[in-house]
Amino acid sequence: MSNQDDQQVTMEPVFEMRCYEVQGIIDDFHGLIPARFYYRLFTRNFKIGADHCADDCRDYMEDKLKFKQWVSNALRKAYDYCPAWEGDVRDELIFVGASLWVELGMTMKYLIFKQDNNGSTFIVSDGYLDIPDLELMTKKVNREHDKFHVYLEPIINNICN
Repeated sequence: MSNQDDQQVTMEPVFEMRCYEVQGIIDDFHGLIPARFYYRLFTRNFKIGADHCADDCRDYMEDKLKFKQWVSNALRKAYDYCPAWEGDVRDELIFVGASLWVELGMTMKYLIFKQDNNGSTFIVSDGYLDIPDLELMTKKVNREHDKFHVYLEPIINNICN
């Protein structure tokens, strides 16, 4: 028997962020959590005191940092792949949702937001979404990356502070 036969094979899902533009304008979001509220869920019922060990505090900070990085990566992906998005978000209409991956027995997170000037809606997910009226953005937009911080850092800081 070879070493390869002795190794356990695990099926890990491959997450690749994908960007979508919704065909048509959507003004009502149902079943979604505002991203600012989602970020604040990490602080819910969390008090530093004698009852909490250092591991709890470290896990809490890691979760907040992971979510902020996820939001930043999602917005960067949208900036790079959604040509119609101009880098603005309407009235903090930025939400977190989840889609069920039946085959893997898990959920997949996505970020959904509206552009300010014309109400276009964009979705960035951790994987493929099979939803009608979504256009998958596969071609990278040629944009200046130094502008990413100018446009998107205020959005990220508004969500994750």
